[in-house]
Amino acid sequence: MALEAIFDIGHHVLAGRNLPIPATYREILPALTTAGVIPTELEQRLRGVAGFRNLLVHDYAELDVQRVWELIDTRLPDLQEVERCLAEIAELRHG
Repeated sequence: MALEAIFDIGHHVLAGRNLPIPATYREILPALTTAGVIPTELEQRLRGVAGFRNLLVHDYAELDVQRVWELIDTRLPDLQEVERCLAEIAELRHG
């Protein structure tokens, strides 16, 4: 769900800024980096999570639970950092 939210919000941010909309989830994080929303280093650390999101959504019957836990153990701080970057975007703030 966290990955889905990141990609959905990223898509919304890009559209709201009238920037090109990526055709795939895989292109959203690089586009957010180009737009100055997330740092390059973070985008590089998260390469591959779009593919993992697709695996979760489309091939969940063959999902390797150990791999899911590994992603949580190794990438949760990165996902939280993306959340912090998105939370700093003025157009997403309320009030």
